[in-house]
Amino acid sequence: MTDLTIRAARIQLHALIAALIVAITIAIGITTGAFVLSFAVQRDLALQAGIPQYLTWIFPAIVDGAILGATIAVVALSKIGGSATGKQFFLWLAVVVVFISVFGNAYHAHRSGQAAATTIAAGIDLGLRAAVSDRRLAHCNHSAAAGVGLHPRCRHPHQGHRHRPHRVHRGRARRPTP
Repeated sequence: MTDLTIRAARIQLHALIAALIVAITIAIGITTGAFVLSFAVQRDLALQAGIPQYLTWIFPAIVDGAILGATIAVVALSKIGGSATGKQFFLWLAVVVVFISVFGNAYHAHRSGQAAATTIAAGIDLGLRAAVSDRRLAHCNHSAAAGVGLHPRCRHPHQGHRHRPHRVHRGRARRPTP
């Protein structure tokens, strides 16, 4: 072997290691993002199901934890000579919890779409929904964002109702006098 071929082999090895590090970093980033988004959606589903807010983290922890554990078990058992029953158990566990996760995410997306349609039908701009702290819309947005419809104090926008800014007096919001 000449110095040139050894040098070329080292360059190829370093390039391969760099590509592997980049690919692993991207995979970890995508997996982390998907986990965080799925966790948030499943936590919201648990809240909608009536589970107290301080316990809502348990549902996504169970589902996403089962996905992680079943995936690791399937990969590990495929590399060693484990029993076929064990392999099938973890494979089916992975399939079931992934189905629960995907179905829950789809259901949440459907419900969010319905809430957005209700909000748009009420004449409220979706771009302003995120700014709930905006005092001009806070009293109308909370019920429309939940998909319930307009709050009884709020009139339909076509009836001439205009949102006026609330006056702030000593830290409290007051409604303007007509």
